[in-house]
This record gives sequence, C-alpha cells and structure tokens, in this order.
Amino acid sequence: MICNWTTTGKPYRNYSLYYSYGKIKKECKNYSTESGYNSGCRIENVTEMYFKDFFILLIDANTSTEIKNKFKLQDLVKPNPPFNLVVTNTSNNQLKLTWNVTMKLSCLQFDIKYKSNKETNWTMASIQEKLFFDVPSVDPKKLYTFYVRSKKIIYCGTTDLWSEWSLPAYWGQNDSATNTLSVYFWLRYVVAPVVSFLVLVLLCYGLMRAERLWIIIIPKIPNPERNFHDLFYNYGGNFQDWVGMTKETLEGFKPNYSEMACNVSEQPLHDSQQSEGFLDPATLENIEKLIPSDQKLSTTSIHETLYVVV
Repeated sequence: MICNWTTTGKPYRNYSLYYSYGKIKKECKNYSTESGYNSGCRIENVTEMYFKDFFILLIDANTSTEIKNKFKLQDLVKPNPPFNLVVTNTSNNQLKLTWNVTMKLSCLQFDIKYKSNKETNWTMASIQEKLFFDVPSVDPKKLYTFYVRSKKIIYCGTTDLWSEWSLPAYWGQNDSATNTLSVYFWLRYVVAPVVSFLVLVLLCYGLMRAERLWIIIIPKIPNPERNFHDLFYNYGGNFQDWVGMTKETLEGFKPNYSEMACNVSEQPLHDSQQSEGFLDPATLENIEKLIPSDQKLSTTSIHETLYVVV
C-alpha cells in the first residue's frame, strides 16, 4: 500500500508517518521523497489490516504539527491488473480466455472487453470469482483482441476503484496485415525496381539530349592531330604511302614544262693585260659607245678609271 500526503505542488514540511490498526502501532520505514522532503510511505503486508480501522498520524518535528486521519482499507483497495492472459480454441467457433490475479479470487469481479479487427465497438462482459471466460461465435479469419480488469466486490469493500486494463491478448488471423505484407512485397520487389530502371533510362536519355544540345550551342573545334597521326608516326611522313597514291598519280602533280639553261662565262684576259690591268681594244670600244659624247675621256683616262674600279 502507498500512502501519499502531497498531491499538488512541492512539499514544504518534512513529516514522519505513524500508523496503527487494532493494537499494532508502527512508524513508516520506506519513505518516498521529493525535493529533499518526505512525500509518501510504502507499507507492506496490508492484508491483515483489511476490515479494521486504519489510523494515520503525520508529525512535523520542527513545528510540532500533527495530522490525523482514519481509513477503512477495504474501501480503498485498487487491485493490480490481471496478468498472463491466454486464449485457447475449444471448438471451431468458440474460444476460452484465462488469466491470473494477485488478490483473493473470492473478493474480485472482472470486466472483459474484446473485438475483432473488422469491428469498431468493443464487446463487454462481466463475471465474478472466475479466472476464465468463454467467447462464442468467433471468425478464425479475423484477429481478436482481449483485455481484462478487476475490482473488489461489494462483500469485500465498497469501492469504485478498478484496476488498470491488462496487457492485450490476441487470437486469429490479421488479413489486413497479410494484405499489407503483400502490398509491401509488390512495392519493394516489383514496383520499386521497375520505377528505378525507368528513372535511370530517362536520366541517361536526358544526359544524351543535353550533350547534343551543348554541342549545337557550342560546337567543338576539330583537332587535326588525330587525322595526321598515322602520317607522321606510322608512315614516317611519306604522303604517298599514307594516302595510297600510285607513282603515276603522283607524277601528275609535277610541272610538265622546262626552261633552257643559260650558261654565262667570263672571257679570260691575256697575260699582258692581266699584269698591266688594261682592257682589250674590243672591250674599250664597247665602253666608249656607252659614254655620251660630251663626257668622253681619253683612252688613257678610261684605262686609269677602269683600273681603279677593278
């Protein structure tokens, strides 16, 4: 049993708890604290206190404050929820629900609620002093959920405190879960791969179209290096072998005309002329013809001039 004396706000006094029933008086040995102050007490083995007046005394030693109260524990009992729910199939269309409790069975009554996954409203049932319940007319193709709670009957105390609902128990088949699993299988192993493949194809197609559009907008400058790679590296610069031209075709590119060669030679001088530096008479005569009449010089002057020039 848990006894608390601070339900709202923070405690501001450090109380000590004393309790008594019949001729027995005790002090709390297991306090719960909050912000450094005692706020509650846990009392064990309270079964023997049932149907007896239970007195509580709170004392604050600092202020000598005392709080007294009297309780009937049989009217304040909130049972623990039933546990270990088990559903068994007794026939094709009938189930049996069983559970366990921690209190005396002769003082308890139970509420049972259940429904299938195809229903929205709970089916309610109540029994007393039993730890089982028969469920008629069930559909094995549906999934059923069961809950149980307990309360003391009127012969053991006038209380309205029900226990919490138990943990759920299940029986049947979950068609919706099967359908969900089937849909999940198709989505993951069929639809997802197909969609991924289509997206990949569309992405590749889009990249190809984008590259072609880029080439149209900004055309590439051709690089002649690839075209003449074989000429220089494989044929050593031999154009005829590279293009595969015959000798006759190559001869057709040569010029088909010729020029007469003109030989120019210098007339040798006589030994006397070479030694004295004079020109022969024929050469002098030709030179005189080229000189104007008003500027003609004597033969001696011409010899001297030419000698100096030579």
